[in-house]
Amino acid sequence: MPAFCHTARRADLSKAAEMLAEEALTFEAYFHDDAENYRESNPDKYKVIHQKADDAGDLAHSLTDGQVNLFALAVAAKRLAEHCLEVGDFEMHDEMAALASSFGAQAR
Repeated sequence: MPAFCHTARRADLSKAAEMLAEEALTFEAYFHDDAENYRESNPDKYKVIHQKADDAGDLAHSLTDGQVNLFALAVAAKRLAEHCLEVGDFEMHDEMAALASSFGAQAR
């Protein structure tokens, strides 16, 4: 089992939420940096990428704003898996997808 997935599955809910929030903040920063490349040359693309950054930031804040449950962690991991695909990180996508499945199964 990949390291991130293994660690997050074994952590308590608040620690797992913190780990996922850190990943979301990484994507927020990445997308903000990427968006800046298009601010002047392609405003439409800038808006799309900037929205992805905002979505990642919102995800991070939702994970740190109080109580989280297994369902919320499953949804967060799924959303992060989608971001991984967008940037071409297939290994991390697989980890996040596995984590989302694991949390989803535990939530039932």
